[in-house]
Amino acid sequence: MAKRFFYVCAGILMLALSYHFGASTAGAQAPGNPIVAAFSQPSGGTKELWAYSLNGDVFVSEDSGLSFSHRANVFGGSGTGKGVAAAFPNPNTTNEQWVYAADGSEYLTEDAGATYTLRADVFAGPTPVQPTTFGAIKARFRR
Repeated sequence: MAKRFFYVCAGILMLALSYHFGASTAGAQAPGNPIVAAFSQPSGGTKELWAYSLNGDVFVSEDSGLSFSHRANVFGGSGTGKGVAAAFPNPNTTNEQWVYAADGSEYLTEDAGATYTLRADVFAGPTPVQPTTFGAIKARFRR
């Protein structure tokens, strides 16, 4: 009985000491700028691997993914508040890619990622602030 009491007291002491010395819960160690799109694109005789981060940074690997180098930023610099939602290559050419931002902006590069130009806006108009109610729709069609 004394042995069990000793183990319980030792366990409580260890819990108290770990709390006292600042033991905390585990936290994620992921980067604050995750990769949101990645694909391979043939370039001459080799395959380049492309990766787009959330803030628009473009990384390219020319050695099958062993090392990546920073190529450009889709939005012209970080800190613009935009985020990449999707990116994909043109399968018919080796240097053209489309990138879509979360706000609906479409960017195009035709020089293998050196520069990106704003081409279009997917939503092309203002988003209604007040959605139509079901009652309003019924009233419109009952006429």
